[in-house]
Amino acid sequence: MLRESKNEVVQKFERRRNVATQILVIAASSIASTSRKAYHLFPAIAAVEIEVSAWAYGEEQKAVISTATELGISVFAYSQLGNGFLTGTIRIFNYSAFPRVLIDVEGDHRARWNCFKEENFRANQAIVEGLKTIAEKSGITTAQLCLAWVASLGPTMIHLAGSSKAIRTLENLQAGEVQLTAEERKTIDEVLIAHPVSGERYFGGAANERLQLWG
Repeated sequence: MLRESKNEVVQKFERRRNVATQILVIAASSIASTSRKAYHLFPAIAAVEIEVSAWAYGEEQKAVISTATELGISVFAYSQLGNGFLTGTIRIFNYSAFPRVLIDVEGDHRARWNCFKEENFRANQAIVEGLKTIAEKSGITTAQLCLAWVASLGPTMIHLAGSSKAIRTLENLQAGEVQLTAEERKTIDEVLIAHPVSGERYFGGAANERLQLWG
């Protein structure tokens, strides 16, 4: 979906204000700094959906989570595993055919994304290795660590973890039983500070302006 300006998002909520009393609850997808204003215009907002992961946790995500926590709004977090990258399972595939990216599935759409270009892929491996070390010490998988970390970001966080493979679905479900200690969270924060994310979401550049959080 295309990015809309803050004013456009607020105006849409204002136009629907007259029917607010007729709606029990609604959920909003990918709204950023407008979340507080939207809530006051439309108190029926019960949830917002945004991308949150160890490599998608910038000021926009932090602001939405903070506002949601204050107002008691659920945050549905998607792509918590960085489109599979943070699991550490993606490997080189047919590198000669994809000279600028590393990918493990032929024809995979991720091959076109900025963060999967070779230089970014290799740089971001440091994040994966750091998280993997923490996960191994805790006796869980890297994916479970990432999911548990997202869940720990706020009391209203709900991670939307899905998979086409039964074994991965079970692995993701078990992440709900993981409770990170303060020390583990501190170590994760240290990894993310020491290794800033290299590259941009999706295609990067001007194209990303149409894909970021709205408002």
